[in-house]
Amino acid sequence: MQNVAPHRLLTLVAVAGLASLGRADTLLVDDDGGPGVFVSIQAAVTAALPGDVILVGPGLYAGFTLDK
Repeated sequence: MQNVAPHRLLTLVAVAGLASLGRADTLLVDDDGGPGVFVSIQAAVTAALPGDVILVGPGLYAGFTLDK
């Protein structure tokens, strides 16, 4: 097995960390619920991070505040 120089390992870790910063999630909202699904728009907005997408299914939802 070949030894990896410490500066190359640090570079690899830094690049891997930056790549994960660009990842966006898709949050699903459905008033019927389900695993991994938000039942309110406000809960999805609160959980969202910059770059995330919120998809809202048909249904009846309470009001929400978009503050991000």
